[in-house]
Amino acid sequence: MNVKTVGKTGITVSELAFGTMSFGSTADKAESEKMFHAAVEKGINFFDSANVYGNGQAELFLGEFIKKRTPKIRGNVKGLLANLRRS
Repeated sequence: MNVKTVGKTGITVSELAFGTMSFGSTADKAESEKMFHAAVEKGINFFDSANVYGNGQAELFLGEFIKKRTPKIRGNVKGLLANLRRS
């Protein structure tokens, strides 16, 4: 998977984002987790989510899945949040 650096942050994200609109709506938690892990295995570390996807379930599921996953994904999320807070 090709990656891009976010501005001058040093954070790299996959060129492709994985949308989570189906998490908690057309896909239950188990299916959502399978999709998440399949995306990560393909090199995706950039996930699109919104508080309206699945009435908020998409963000809750995504947070749980990231928490269980590799430090690299958690690091990118924490790093991005830290950089956003400084701007």
